[in-house]
Amino acid sequence: MVLHFLPEILLNAGKLFHFAEKTHVSTWLFRVGNVVFIAARFLSVIFAVLTFWFGLEPYASHTLRYVYEIYTSVVNMCMLKVKNT
Repeated sequence: MVLHFLPEILLNAGKLFHFAEKTHVSTWLFRVGNVVFIAARFLSVIFAVLTFWFGLEPYASHTLRYVYEIYTSVVNMCMLKVKNT
């Protein structure tokens, strides 16, 4: 959540300073906010890939692991494909 809130805070602060006609501060906040926004989106994609790659297998019950066999690499890659579309 912090990953998504930080760019929003910077961009909204930039808007407030823009409305207050503090153009130097607002320009700086918009630039920093845009860079942080791109970095946050990139990191969220990386975290999604790592989550589906390594899976949540250590937290699954034995029933889910052995009976349904849902934690396989094929299912993880399919879920990653669904998430990114």
